[in-house]
Amino acid sequence: MTRTIEVIARQLLEGIVREDLLTLYVRLLAADGCQHDEAAEILDGQQNIQRLIAAEMATYGPPGPDNSHRLTPNPVDVVLQQALSALARDVLADHERLFEGHRRMNRDLVSATSATGSSNDQLARIITNPDEIAELTRILKHSAAREWLTVSHDVSHGPDIDLPDEATGHAIASEATHRAIYQSNNVEDRAARVQVEAIAQAGGEVRFLPRTAMRMKIADEVVALIPVMLSVSASALLIRSSVIVGALREYFELLWERAIPFAVPGRNTGDLTQEQLRILQLLVQDLSDEAVSDQVGTSLSTVRRRVSEIRASLGAENRFQVGVEAVRRGLVG
Repeated sequence: MTRTIEVIARQLLEGIVREDLLTLYVRLLAADGCQHDEAAEILDGQQNIQRLIAAEMATYGPPGPDNSHRLTPNPVDVVLQQALSALARDVLADHERLFEGHRRMNRDLVSATSATGSSNDQLARIITNPDEIAELTRILKHSAAREWLTVSHDVSHGPDIDLPDEATGHAIASEATHRAIYQSNNVEDRAARVQVEAIAQAGGEVRFLPRTAMRMKIADEVVALIPVMLSVSASALLIRSSVIVGALREYFELLWERAIPFAVPGRNTGDLTQEQLRILQLLVQDLSDEAVSDQVGTSLSTVRRRVSEIRASLGAENRFQVGVEAVRRGLVG
């Protein structure tokens, strides 16, 4: 049975677009657009017309022979792309605000506690020795009993290297779950991708964001370790305040929900071969055919043939639909 455009719209946009806007958009889709003088009645008021237009979910077409304008719903794939772009902008804005907060904490908290004669160790402590930072990272990692959370722009950045120790020894040392968020350009580097796959194969969960504006490690919602600067730094902020660490963990969960999952090769493969699944993982990261060819070590013509096979298997007409279907079927997470 062929799915209607309204059903497809709900499947793609539900949970991403606000429910009240989605309801209005589906009404306009069901009506296949309408004349201006009908729009207010269909959408329950002139203000809802403006809301759809402001959300880039509908547009007015050029005037017809009778000088009337027709309100037309934008294509579903365009609406989805606009919504995802808006979410990405929100994530980046959240990143910047939190990073600025970290900088202020580093600058002002220590001087404030010193002035009042209180102990820095109760809330936060600045560590300036790189060896101490690396050792503290290892201690926190192995002592985590429930969860070990990582956010970084690089899978192997400075003293925060997650492998090989974290993908093997840590998994054996405790029952703690490991979740990591990295910047998506890590999949473009073969060595970094091997590390990501090793973390996933060891039982960890990895997701990607287009950009990560901070780095942090959290152990059991008890202790957080945050480098002072995003680039390689010789100092880090050790936070023990349950309120601050709890807020950082909530922020991690927000990023986790919006990040793109990385699937372990061999898991949730459906009808796809291992080679096709690996190529699919690269496609959803928006890599070109040439970059995919380099990553999988096969010819460009073979990659393009496999891409065609993946599209046929998923019933997708273009790469955007490949990504949507891959997420919907659980092939990438």
